[in-house]
Amino acid sequence: MHNILILSIMSGLMFWGSHVTAVPFKPEALLMDEAELTDYSLSDISAEKSRALVAFAEFMMLKDPAQRLDKLIVAIDNDPYVPFLIGCYIKELEMDKQKKLSVKYQAELIQLARRHPAALVLNMTAAYLLEADKQYAEVIELAECCINNISIAEIGDKNMPFLLNLVNLCANACVKLKDYRTGDHLFNRLEQYDALKNNLHFIGYALLFYTDALQYADTAKGFWWFSRSEQQCAKDKLAALYTHAEELCYQGEAEPGELILILDLCRRKQNSKKGLDMLYSILLNAPADRKTRIFLAVYYHNTGKNAQSIRIWRQIILKEPYQVKFYLELAKAAEQSGKFDIAAAAYRNYLNTHSRDYRIIYQLAVIYLKSGKFEEAEKLGASIPDSPPGLFVAARAAQLRKDYLKAHEYMMKSLEIAEKRKITAFINDDFYRALAYICLKNGMVKEAVKYTRQLIKDNPEDPQNMNFLGYLWAEHDMNLKEAHELLSKALKLQPDNAAITDSMAWVLYRQQRYEEAEKYIDKALELSPPIPEAVIAMHAGDIYAKTGKMEKALKYWKMSLEIYCPEDELDRAEVRRKIKQDCN
Repeated sequence: MHNILILSIMSGLMFWGSHVTAVPFKPEALLMDEAELTDYSLSDISAEKSRALVAFAEFMMLKDPAQRLDKLIVAIDNDPYVPFLIGCYIKELEMDKQKKLSVKYQAELIQLARRHPAALVLNMTAAYLLEADKQYAEVIELAECCINNISIAEIGDKNMPFLLNLVNLCANACVKLKDYRTGDHLFNRLEQYDALKNNLHFIGYALLFYTDALQYADTAKGFWWFSRSEQQCAKDKLAALYTHAEELCYQGEAEPGELILILDLCRRKQNSKKGLDMLYSILLNAPADRKTRIFLAVYYHNTGKNAQSIRIWRQIILKEPYQVKFYLELAKAAEQSGKFDIAAAAYRNYLNTHSRDYRIIYQLAVIYLKSGKFEEAEKLGASIPDSPPGLFVAARAAQLRKDYLKAHEYMMKSLEIAEKRKITAFINDDFYRALAYICLKNGMVKEAVKYTRQLIKDNPEDPQNMNFLGYLWAEHDMNLKEAHELLSKALKLQPDNAAITDSMAWVLYRQQRYEEAEKYIDKALELSPPIPEAVIAMHAGDIYAKTGKMEKALKYWKMSLEIYCPEDELDRAEVRRKIKQDCN
């Protein structure tokens, strides 16, 4: 059973995703208006309402899902304008585990909507059901019928979100069916009403529709040679809508929360300046407005301007130091801009009042890991109770401190908890690669091979996993024939991969096939950036030394020492010994 989403325009003011759609809202909201329910329950002005109350009372006493839904159908049919009854119906459908029943009663609700075209909430809910089943033509038909049967001019603030959601569902269906004209007629008609013309939520949905319409609108001219094409009409409409939205902001007619859709469209179209101008104009009308400053900080963050976002969050926090949620926003902006000290301080401030928020403790551990504070990262990661991700961070920190035994202990405990709690998504390729690497550092070669084989078992066609095991064998001078076969297969899948090509060169080096190894290391260097990985440069030096090209060998040995590389991945002392030996 698909979840039914009901729009709450004012929820989620600060955060939005890359895809703009109706704001999710659970049907419980339709069950919470106690005043309305009391008025409704006491109402005896019509026989229909009385019959609805009787059916609802019977519904409350039944245990069988089908019978309960039957009674609710009767109740809604007798009084289709009460959102409370529709909310009950949706909750019943969500709890119904028998899919056949769910399908049947979804159809029943849609039929109810068709019988009562002026019941706005009922028709909006039915439209969601139809959209979930990809019945887009039916969504358009239902929405248009409902809009034709209600009085737009008399829609109050309470019902406006439901109307806007219905309009958005209809527009989305037009986009899915590539029906530009129907959507265009819908918005042209509705913008004649003052209640919608100056409504920024409505403008946002219209902008979204015309933005998508540009992809499929007809580019040919109209009937007369001088008339505009559908695509040009869509472009002109977009320009006019953006201009109108800007005017509303300049005139002080807008709240920042009303700009959510428009700001996100600006971000998606890489025109963040337009969004900033609208926010600035609202701020100029009310310089001390808290909401606008918050929106500005979030918008800067979402458009990659983290330095500006940090600055504004700090100003907000100075005025409201006890609003701890702001510290999290500051931390996110700081982390993305690489300012780990600021991020860590913000997380610590948040934890002063939420000391058991393990999600944030984990984030702080990651920040410490990124900033090289390995002891702090290990301590925090290990402090989170029964947390595989926390233990993984602790293991990585211990590994970077070169305490491989402790790192192995953390990894095994993390694996044990993840398997016990069936957190299968966590035990992925990265986890097994890290575990195999730590096993190698502890001299546990058999265990490393075991976990690497598990990688290939889980993803047999992944060339990275083949490369990991092939290189492992080559590095430890074992199973060289099988390593050669495995890397040959990996190179067929990714022939231009520098790391796999280098691994093949190293296997051939171990097999004392130096001339062949040289061909592969030449190609690996060719595929690498001008400055290759330190390990590839070291391999090049060893291979060229074996083919008698000592000048090239010295060049790449020295290069490997100059390239950044974690200390546990390159034996620098051994490379220096080779250089010294050759110089002598």
